[in-house]
Amino acid sequence: MALILRLSSSILYPSKKWRVISYRSSIIYAHSQSPQSFERRSANYEPTIWHDNFIQSLSNGDKLESKEEKIFKLSKEVSQILCKQEMLKGKLEFVDLLQQLGIAYRFTDEIDCVINEIYESMNQILLPDMHDDLYLVSLLFRLLRMLGFSVHEDIFKCYLDKEGYWEEKLFSDIKGTLSLYEASYFAKEGEEILEMARHLTTRHLSDFLMSPNCDDSRLRDHVAHALDLPLNWRIERLHTRWFIEQYKTDDKMIPALWELAVLDFNLMQDLYKNELKHVSRWWTDLRLYEKLPFIRDRLAENYLWTVGGAFEPEHSSHRIAQTKANCLITTIDDIYDVYGSLIELEAFTVAVDKWDITAAEALPEYMKTCISALFNTVED
Repeated sequence: MALILRLSSSILYPSKKWRVISYRSSIIYAHSQSPQSFERRSANYEPTIWHDNFIQSLSNGDKLESKEEKIFKLSKEVSQILCKQEMLKGKLEFVDLLQQLGIAYRFTDEIDCVINEIYESMNQILLPDMHDDLYLVSLLFRLLRMLGFSVHEDIFKCYLDKEGYWEEKLFSDIKGTLSLYEASYFAKEGEEILEMARHLTTRHLSDFLMSPNCDDSRLRDHVAHALDLPLNWRIERLHTRWFIEQYKTDDKMIPALWELAVLDFNLMQDLYKNELKHVSRWWTDLRLYEKLPFIRDRLAENYLWTVGGAFEPEHSSHRIAQTKANCLITTIDDIYDVYGSLIELEAFTVAVDKWDITAAEALPEYMKTCISALFNTVED
């Protein structure tokens, strides 16, 4: 809720002729300057398709206890498979599978152990033996950057010619090109090697899709999916849903890993439904969209935004609180951008900035309704 206060305070409209008299006393309108003929605007937002009755009717799957029991057994099995990986490639690919299947959060200790071991021995042992494998080096770079490790783009210098350009022969390996493409989207500002790699890999992957010579439909699907949006730009849960279906058709698919991913995804969907029901009841009881018909009624979209930011089960309270904040911020945004007059908005900003319900008494009714909703939500 502090975010709402900062937002409200930051959009105070500058004006040399203040129409609000005193921050310390009650708000008094300068009635002589009030525009009697002010024409209210409307953005003509479409009504929501996610009504409360529909949201409350969403049903969950199997009983929670049965799912958690299966997940516990499968998690032990998957953990053992990860610990048994001996080759570098096997370790990295398995960690990548856990990430893309959306279940890495269940194996944070195991992944930390594996990645830390690789990182500590990377310069002395691993890199000299990896120069011939663009796919593996790119995968290593992407996972390290994604997990917060410090790794420099110089790891790719061995693939540049004497003039500092990428060697064109590298891009005949589509799997390696795709891996480099995904890694390039973890570039920091000013990393020219990765910027160059992004442009080159995009061009070569696009050419690959246009070519009629490749009959590997799975590889084509992965390339098309990546060119549409790279991994680092995607909402994780939406990508997980797609990747689970892709992994099911993989010749090297590990049944326990796939089953765990499916069970976990369904378990999380049940949790999301319950959270959405909770915030939908709050939003329906608040009835701001009826009292202020000019605002956007976008509860489900505001909730989905929070899942994109933090999908793990331990962030349930955050998602609920953030969804409420999102709805109220959207309401305030529409008051400022669509409906209010300048005089009203200056007074509204002062009232919210003071955070005193009595200071809102002189405001128009629609603004008092919004401020009342702010106070009630914070108190809850």
